[in-house]
Amino acid sequence: MDFASSAVEFQEVVQAHFSNTPHRNLNLSFWLSNIRLVILCTFSFSILNIMLCTW
Repeated sequence: MDFASSAVEFQEVVQAHFSNTPHRNLNLSFWLSNIRLVILCTFSFSILNIMLCTW
């Protein structure tokens, strides 16, 4: 539940950023830095789930 709501919040932040920023390169760098963060969060979240399930 919390993970889903944080994903929605992230999407809103991204949309706000895109509507406020006219520069293409800045959007791209923003995306690249945040995709890494999202992958890291998803990865650690799934590892945590696996650890809790196999505990």
